[in-house]
Amino acid sequence: MDISTVLLLQKTSYIAGAIVLLFMRRTLPNTDGVVAIAACFALLSIGSTIAAGLDPQAWNYAILAWTTLLMGVAAYALWAMGLTHLSGQSRRISLWHVFGVTLAVMAPATLAGLHAVDSVRGALFMGMACASLIFSAIVVWRDNAVEPLRVRPLLAGVTGASGLLCGVAAVEFLTNEFWLISPASIFFLLIVTKFLFTYLVTVLISERQHIKLQRLADTDGLTGVANRRAFERSVGPQLKADDVILLIDVDRFKSINDRFGHAGGDDVLKSIAETLRHLTPRNGLVARYGGEEFCVHLPVEAGDAAQIAERMRAAIERRQLESEMGEIVHVTVSIGLARVRESEDDLRSACSRADKALYHAKNAGRNRVLSFDDGRTITRMRSAR
Repeated sequence: MDISTVLLLQKTSYIAGAIVLLFMRRTLPNTDGVVAIAACFALLSIGSTIAAGLDPQAWNYAILAWTTLLMGVAAYALWAMGLTHLSGQSRRISLWHVFGVTLAVMAPATLAGLHAVDSVRGALFMGMACASLIFSAIVVWRDNAVEPLRVRPLLAGVTGASGLLCGVAAVEFLTNEFWLISPASIFFLLIVTKFLFTYLVTVLISERQHIKLQRLADTDGLTGVANRRAFERSVGPQLKADDVILLIDVDRFKSINDRFGHAGGDDVLKSIAETLRHLTPRNGLVARYGGEEFCVHLPVEAGDAAQIAERMRAAIERRQLESEMGEIVHVTVSIGLARVRESEDDLRSACSRADKALYHAKNAGRNRVLSFDDGRTITRMRSAR
């Protein structure tokens, strides 16, 4: 494939990439940075079109050569800005940084007249591309620690490989000796990496959106804790012997709703959820199990779980909420506790025993923690205050 055909394909790939990215920006959320990358592709397409028609004998050769270099440098500065925004959803690089980098490269190149020398101009362009792409690849890779996504290693790898390819090209342009790879092969491989890059960007945005929707589906809309489905799916497979399940029910919740209205009842549930989440160990899980009932998984020993449950009960009892009318809302909860048995590693059975303990806690006067021991024995942990 000759160089002119490859350059035509390159321009086509830039235009196609820009269109795809702008379409994603218009139709999908969480696409910060996509417009900057699309602008990069547009500048590269225009710059390559001008470069293909350069005539060293023409009177405007120096101006057009300077323009193509300016477009290339600015384009890859925009690339770095766009990909860092997209990767981390934060504006770590601004247009001022893009302007500063472009000025830092173009000012000395212009003063030295380097833009008028084809080989040096090509080396500067490829060197800028190399620096931008490798920097972007490192950012994408490091952001995986904050937001793990399966596509990140691939995106970082493709971007980094493209940067290394540009680095090799920069050396070859500067020495004017294409000892490793021909110009046509360089540009063809860059076309392939650009297509891969655009595809992986769409995958990253889709994966991020899928995770967001999954999180919304697994979260109780009122309290912000997990819902019952998420709790059962998360805890069920990892439940082991001696783990503890707590079932927590708000005492006389109907009276609270009747007296303070549903808004007051909602405030009570949100307050309790916040308290439970604060007192639950990091390896535990809190969920709203339904209505005014919460469920907590504690992967700790029964004695420690009993202490945690009592702290939860006491903290909720001490917490005072003020209604819209200025009245103080006193809230208590009853808690049933069940330990997972060695012979019965089953969430449903553990929840059933915790529910029986909760039932006895209600009948015993509410505002207390009761543990369901082996058989039918009900052990009272603390008295109501």
